[in-house]
Amino acid sequence: MYTSDSPINDKANYPRSLIAILISVMVVGTTISMSLQLLSLIMDARGYGTDIIGMHSAMTAVAILTVGPFVPKLMSRINSVILMYIGIAIIAVSLFSLAHSQDMFSWFFYRYFLGLGICLVWVISETCINALAEEHNRGRIMGLYGCFFAVGFALGPIILMLVGSEGLLPFYIGIAIVLVSAIPLYYLGQIEIDFAGHDNYGFWHIGRQSPVLYIIGFTAGFVEVSVYALLHIYGIHINLPVQDAMVMLSVFVIGSVVLQPVIGRCADKFSLRNVFLMVTLLCAAAALLLPFTIHNPWLLWPMVFVWGGVAIGIYTAGIIGIGHRFNGDELAAANSGFIMMYAGGTLLGPSISGYAMKWSDPQGFVWALALSSILCFCLVWWFRGGLGKKV
Repeated sequence: MYTSDSPINDKANYPRSLIAILISVMVVGTTISMSLQLLSLIMDARGYGTDIIGMHSAMTAVAILTVGPFVPKLMSRINSVILMYIGIAIIAVSLFSLAHSQDMFSWFFYRYFLGLGICLVWVISETCINALAEEHNRGRIMGLYGCFFAVGFALGPIILMLVGSEGLLPFYIGIAIVLVSAIPLYYLGQIEIDFAGHDNYGFWHIGRQSPVLYIIGFTAGFVEVSVYALLHIYGIHINLPVQDAMVMLSVFVIGSVVLQPVIGRCADKFSLRNVFLMVTLLCAAAALLLPFTIHNPWLLWPMVFVWGGVAIGIYTAGIIGIGHRFNGDELAAANSGFIMMYAGGTLLGPSISGYAMKWSDPQGFVWALALSSILCFCLVWWFRGGLGKKV
């Protein structure tokens, strides 16, 4: 079943390798969500304005956008497991530096390097798991990948809720989680992963081959991070009690975790294009239904649960599409480009959605998310062949 152009030549440690990659991406999600909230809380407590906090928060996305194009070149020259160890070390050192620095200017530098480490681990883990997956089980494997990524995002706020944001403890817990994730990578190193030639293709080459995948990546980042950043604010603005607003966000997160394997399974059994069209349509419908269900818990919680699943499902369907559409020496460039576009969405999504909420308080938030999903739906419909073989 494995083709000659697959970068994976030895499948003896396949299950352990999958576990190592899934743990790596979970740590990526935890590091992103925990660092964003922790550092924002610290800066707010020190009296910095939202403009400075926003500029600092953008550094992770800036790092991914600037470093992403070079990751395939590195993978073609350096063993991928060694690169992941380097990425983990960079994350740990960056968190340690942030913990022991009081200079906000230096924090720009440290947060950029934090994003650099995240970029290395993220791109390589996603490329490896796409290389490990086969056509018949790609949806199931990528559904698990999306599930672990969502779990990581959910763990960040939970850890901060348990240990607080003051002192060195939350930083040291983050460092410990990152370092422990390096242990399972030993098993990934037991298989031969050859990414030679992956420096032959760049961001624009992949974009010309399948522009719809870049559109999906951008939309995934736009919708996901906008909801994480502003859903509870929307609830408060529409006179929902603060506790209920936070529960609403928690239900969204639970749906994002639980439903990814379901979406992946559907992608294995049905047309990926049809699955993606359904995911984006449900995402738009959920956003539009929010104002009408928000004061009825019996309708709100199931709707938000499904919304969480399909919102993160945009990302899951996108990475499944990468595996269907690209293989061989294009795979690393495709994964890198997709993550770069996701980072672009995370950079612009909260700003645009926040401005829309300010322009039409609070329903502009709903319209921004619905329109982005509908636009993505229309573009996938237009680019009929953009999601690979299963269309």
